[in-house]
Amino acid sequence: MDAKLAALAGLGASAGGAGAFGIYKLANPEDKTKTFTDEEYQLIFREFKSEASFITALQTKNSQITKQSSNTEGGKAAKDWCVGNKTKDAKKWCVQLPSTIEAKLLSLNKELVSDWSAKLEAIKSVDGLDADLKAIDKSITQTLTTMNGDKSKFTAALQKWCSDNLSKKLIEDESTFTKAEKRCVNDN
Repeated sequence: MDAKLAALAGLGASAGGAGAFGIYKLANPEDKTKTFTDEEYQLIFREFKSEASFITALQTKNSQITKQSSNTEGGKAAKDWCVGNKTKDAKKWCVQLPSTIEAKLLSLNKELVSDWSAKLEAIKSVDGLDADLKAIDKSITQTLTTMNGDKSKFTAALQKWCSDNLSKKLIEDESTFTKAEKRCVNDN
């Protein structure tokens, strides 16, 4: 019986130690390693690739990486560099970034348009807008500069363009963000 009792006591002590270690790990967030999806690492690369020091840091893991590397390759390098890295630079670069166009606009403290008619009037001469809005509403026959009777159609098309594009993922199309920034937010 003494051997069984000793074994049970040892098991209890082991379980208690493991439990204490688990509680310690949960209570100390600085020990947690932040990991992201592949898409999030690609966003990190895309966001910071213009910084020479970021590229130099990634090259410690993959010497072939340049600012011209694809988001996929750069994302892999960012993941290799970020995982487990606790440096000051890692805290700056290995961060959760907005993944949609709307989230990024809001993170930049941009206010989404509420007066669509005024916004249309303010941006009607922007290149490409006329064609994009006519693609949404095929019944528009006039141009933005001579929109007279089609103004309400153009306004509705602009609102729909923004509604359709604000939910797009940033990693999918870089040019749409630039358009949305001009078309879907109030001028400050």
